[in-house]
Amino acid sequence: KVPISTIDEDPEKNVRENWVATHAEYVSQFSKFGFNRGLEKLFEFIRGLNQYAGLREPWKLAKSDDPSDAEKVSTALAVMGEGLRLSACLLTPVMPTISSKILELLGSSSCDTWDDRLCWGNSLDGAVVGEKIILFPRIED
Repeated sequence: KVPISTIDEDPEKNVRENWVATHAEYVSQFSKFGFNRGLEKLFEFIRGLNQYAGLREPWKLAKSDDPSDAEKVSTALAVMGEGLRLSACLLTPVMPTISSKILELLGSSSCDTWDDRLCWGNSLDGAVVGEKIILFPRIED
């Protein structure tokens, strides 16, 4: 299950602020047919999520017996899950099959419309995550 985010420190705030800027720039660029610039901004956000993961290091904290570390792990996983959900929504126009698989694995509904689906939130709290799959299988010669 996707855990609940209970910590709201600077790293989490930075991810959310980055999302707001990403969403606005992506929509602006796509409305002007600047698809490459919109996608560039989205991938900056995804790289930021990766940096957040490196900062929080949930894989290390998960081995700790300290209850506050368990809370940090839950928050990190929730933040990264929400960031992934939102990224998958924005990827829908250019990678519909992959986006759909990501959203399904996260226990989220599809992003056929963006009406209220692109706001940072906690829509994944308690969602059951699917079994891991390979989204981009290796191409054999």
